[in-house]
Amino acid sequence: ATHWNVGGWTTSSTTDDVGFIETIIQFMAINFRIDTDRIYSTGMSNGGFMSYHLACNLGSKVAAIASVTGSMTRETYEACDPDHPIPIMQIHGVKDEVVPYAGNSGMKAIEDVIDYWSQNNRCDDTPDTEVIPDLNQDGSGGMKTSFMNCQNEVEVTLYLLDSMEHEWPLGDKHDLDSPSTIWQFLSRFNSYGSID
Repeated sequence: ATHWNVGGWTTSSTTDDVGFIETIIQFMAINFRIDTDRIYSTGMSNGGFMSYHLACNLGSKVAAIASVTGSMTRETYEACDPDHPIPIMQIHGVKDEVVPYAGNSGMKAIEDVIDYWSQNNRCDDTPDTEVIPDLNQDGSGGMKTSFMNCQNEVEVTLYLLDSMEHEWPLGDKHDLDSPSTIWQFLSRFNSYGSID
């Protein structure tokens, strides 16, 4: 298959990608010294969908996820049953037409995804918000929305960038450097919650 099988619009794939990832984790745990309490998933677009799919279906082995321009298929959303609070980071562009912020018939709106995880993780109802400044002076920045005080001190955070389309944001173009921002988020958690 040329994509991760996350249900919904990927149902033409018969590949068990959750089982595949689980096998990789088991292999790594047996053959290498890895911290099995600090396994993270991140990906862009279909990889972001897969990260959410893993959080829903392999949550016992995934400590936290970060999705860039991904969402949840309606099927993943409806069947999601994580067994513990999972820290979630979403980076998305207002101008993304491939995975629209408002969703479509094949995928949930990003706002719905963030609401689902903030409720699942038993976070405060009212999020903290912070303006993402226009560091590159292109006339647009964005907004960081964080649901805090969640069970096990996890967080649910959305970076919504005004000028971003369906792409991987880097600091010189989008006022946010995805790799460092993602690692700063993920590395603060293990399977039991915050390790700060």
